[in-house]
Amino acid sequence: DNSRPTILIVDDDNVSLSLLSKLVEKLQYNVVQAADGQQALGILHSEPIDLIVADYDMPHVDGLTLLKKVKDEFPRLPFILVTAYS
Repeated sequence: DNSRPTILIVDDDNVSLSLLSKLVEKLQYNVVQAADGQQALGILHSEPIDLIVADYDMPHVDGLTLLKKVKDEFPRLPFILVTAYS
């Protein structure tokens, strides 16, 4: 549905990715998933995204590095960084 905002969820943990995706879909948003920051950057360059929700702790490109890259290229794109650690 093109009228609904699209949220990109980025998490290397499949269970977290699946749970968060289901929750967001129930809230009537479109969901796009990425398993890591590198994949997320590829998606950002290929389709319109309205919000990113990314895990902090990921291999290769972690959430903080992804946030910096997104802010450099897409400064107005809202970004939520989440973590399971205290």
